[in-house]
Amino acid sequence: MRALTRTAAVEWGSYGITCNIICPSATSPQAKEYFEANPEMTQRILDQVPVHRFGDFEQDIGPIAVFLASEGGSCFTGNTLFVDGGGHVNGVAWRPQVED
Repeated sequence: MRALTRTAAVEWGSYGITCNIICPSATSPQAKEYFEANPEMTQRILDQVPVHRFGDFEQDIGPIAVFLASEGGSCFTGNTLFVDGGGHVNGVAWRPQVED
């Protein structure tokens, strides 16, 4: 997806079309339920995330999408935005070993 986004940014930029990708880390209702049922695993994941919390789609991801769709984002293209609390920096193990 990231390579496709960069390619599209190059090919469509002259038409005023910007192309970016958001790599989010935010919890769904199902993920919240799973994390609440597995607090030790959840803490191991959060210990690896620099901001020490999971993202929220409305508070954390939404504003980034709104910016990209706005006039303010009209010259911003071909980029990957990691909205993951810094989890990509050290490579968070999002699927740590868990017992069945």
